[in-house]
Amino acid sequence: MLKRCILKLVFGSYLITVIKSTSEKSKIVEGELALPKQFPHQVSLQHLQNGPNCTAHFCGGSIIDEWHIITAAHCIFDGSQNKYRFKSITIVAGIIDLLNQTSAVYRDVQFTFMPHAYTLNAFNQLENQEDDIAILKLRDPLPLGSHPFIGAVKLPAPNQCLFKKRDSVNQKGVMSGFGSTNNDDLMGFSGGPLYDDKNNILMGIISSSGYHPFGMNECGIYTVCTRVSFYLDFINQVLANSIALSDSTILTSELSRFNSIYYANRHVCNAY
Repeated sequence: MLKRCILKLVFGSYLITVIKSTSEKSKIVEGELALPKQFPHQVSLQHLQNGPNCTAHFCGGSIIDEWHIITAAHCIFDGSQNKYRFKSITIVAGIIDLLNQTSAVYRDVQFTFMPHAYTLNAFNQLENQEDDIAILKLRDPLPLGSHPFIGAVKLPAPNQCLFKKRDSVNQKGVMSGFGSTNNDDLMGFSGGPLYDDKNNILMGIISSSGYHPFGMNECGIYTVCTRVSFYLDFINQVLANSIALSDSTILTSELSRFNSIYYANRHVCNAY
């Protein structure tokens, strides 16, 4: 059954759209299964679990060009342990169902970039996650323009906000992520987009919901998003490949090489 508080969903196999009201409490008020081609910029971030020999979705992300994915920093870096979460990451694009790989495109992540300040922000302060943004550079480009289910999202203008008035409750922003409409918890929305669907502009990156960084929350508890327009300088530096070696404000890491085709031959762990 479709829940009224759609952020009370567990990660599953389907891409779910979430409509976010801008009332003072910012409740998630409704959601529905996504349609093919509805969110071509949405990707699934996955890692390999060697024990059960399956792949696990752990966060969402958005395509900003053929080489780059934007997501949340906490998806790739564990601040409480001061280390990266995974040695290799593969993104899966072109799908709305993790169990249906017909249109899936797999790409390995080669480099990760995030503000160095994020590692200094005491990650366990979940109610104030500053600088929770990261960019992933792929080893091989995505087929933008030639794949019917893959597209890029636009970046906002400097200081652009989705909502012009705090008390406006009629404007809506869309969140999307992989989940299931018949369960009571949510995981896997982190790193996904809050965007202006009318203009295809990425306004925010889902950082946390309630008191859990990976998105589990109770109905009515706020959802925190990182405002993308505030980080345009960081984003443009990465996209232009113009990060100076002496630049200590951006933390760069190279991940291990992994054959992403291997993911296509493995089932997705715990997908409903």
